[in-house]
Amino acid sequence: MRETKFKVWNGKQMSPPFTIWDITQDESFRYYLGSFKAYGIEKIIQYTGRKDKNGKKLYEGDEVAAHHPDHTEIFIGDVVFDVELLTYYFDGPRFYIPISEFEDFEIIGNIYEENE
Repeated sequence: MRETKFKVWNGKQMSPPFTIWDITQDESFRYYLGSFKAYGIEKIIQYTGRKDKNGKKLYEGDEVAAHHPDHTEIFIGDVVFDVELLTYYFDGPRFYIPISEFEDFEIIGNIYEENE
């Protein structure tokens, strides 16, 4: 069974990962998540079901550096969900490739928070 987790971006900060179970069963988490509404929830971000080479969970909106087995160059792109094809892609300036084609990638940031 696929692990279904989410994060919420409110324009100022990112929530910790949570499940639907957390929202329905944990009153303190519902209160915590409710505090995000003060700024307005801008985006709900879903876990892709994949982890990078360091074991970090890959979420929609993450920026990645990836090596495709058919190419020598490193691809830098964002994780996006294609609603027509119902799959996650790495979206970069010169490519749009399903994440399933990559085995060696690393999360280097996300499109919401400033990267250090």
